[in-house]
Amino acid sequence: MDASSIFEEGLGKEPANYTPLSPVTFLRRAAWVYPDKTAIVHGSRRISYRDFYARVRRFAAQLRARGIGAGDTVSILAPNVPCLLEAHYAVPMVGAMAMRAVRPSPARAARMSASMAVSPPHR
Repeated sequence: MDASSIFEEGLGKEPANYTPLSPVTFLRRAAWVYPDKTAIVHGSRRISYRDFYARVRRFAAQLRARGIGAGDTVSILAPNVPCLLEAHYAVPMVGAMAMRAVRPSPARAARMSASMAVSPPHR
């Protein structure tokens, strides 16, 4: 649509017609709109959006309890399991940045050593 479209006239970005969507707000909305829909499939295990969001919020609370928040970098060393996905939502939920490396290069390992390491529980 070009700027001269009737649908663009007089429509500034307002809460009624524009809300930026981040992964965290997407998850919150999915848990509210589709609480019983499957969010994660891991082998025979199924996790609903309601449970996924609850787990992410608990993980974020644990990060906050450790003093992790805005401006911090959190290293994530985990296999491709549900807790890794939870970490990818919980870390930005507290305002921190996530860094994941399966086999970090020496330079990246040095940067990771300056970040806060958190080991998510395997459940």
